[in-house]
Amino acid sequence: MTRTLYATRLLAAGAFLAMTSAAVAQGMVIRLSEPKFTVTIPDLQPFELGPHPNAGQQPTARLFGSSKDGVSLSVLTPTAEGASAQQCASWLAGSVISRFGPNLAAVQLLPAGENAWVVLFPFVVPPIEQLKAYVVAGNGKGRCLEVHVSRIGATEQQRQQWLAGFRNVRVEAD
Repeated sequence: MTRTLYATRLLAAGAFLAMTSAAVAQGMVIRLSEPKFTVTIPDLQPFELGPHPNAGQQPTARLFGSSKDGVSLSVLTPTAEGASAQQCASWLAGSVISRFGPNLAAVQLLPAGENAWVVLFPFVVPPIEQLKAYVVAGNGKGRCLEVHVSRIGATEQQRQQWLAGFRNVRVEAD
């Protein structure tokens, strides 16, 4: 192999590794065009999302996917005419707590940008524990965002990482 060919292959491999490392370091990035939201979840390895299976009957159900290691994610964009971004986030956070009724001592409410929050908690239906993270936000134009991330069957290490994670989630809305 000539030095030039070797150097070219080495540079190409290095560029690929740099792109791959950057994607992994950035974590899961979800981009919606309408309404325009970008959600970055550094704690999650990227995996493929497709149309939500209920999108035909529920147009606000946008995306759904699951990873090979037991994480599932869905994206909903409910409407709330006249609601501010903060009202959307507050309404959705309250709705999540109301739906699941988790032990309030175990619920964590973490900031995820301006007018965006992560609601993080374990949800137990004996004998199963489901780890939940909801990213809630609004765009101030009558559109809200609910990203539901969950994991069932976590190891103790995965559980600890989950409940200590989601500190760097960011939501950008237009």
